[in-house]
Amino acid sequence: MTSNSLALEPSASTSIRSHAREGTERDPTETVAAFEEAESEDDDIVGFYHSHPDTDPFPSDADREQASWPGYVYLICHPDGRATAHEWNGDEFRALDLEV
Repeated sequence: MTSNSLALEPSASTSIRSHAREGTERDPTETVAAFEEAESEDDDIVGFYHSHPDTDPFPSDADREQASWPGYVYLICHPDGRATAHEWNGDEFRALDLEV
């Protein structure tokens, strides 16, 4: 069995929404800057993460509306320790196996 592993170096970004409980939306300028910085350091960005503090950690309607990076992984966490991973294909999220 082949196994892929991933080392994470999280990077915070600013939400451009004024109320976090209404959802978050990454600042596009910061997102592009993070990609440029990773590229300049020969690193790869493979996805994004955020939390769902009040709901289960599965893609929401807002997540689907804001997903704009096909092929990238979206990790969704909950404060109780649950987490799910999904790949956005441009039309929908595909659930991925997540082993922590």
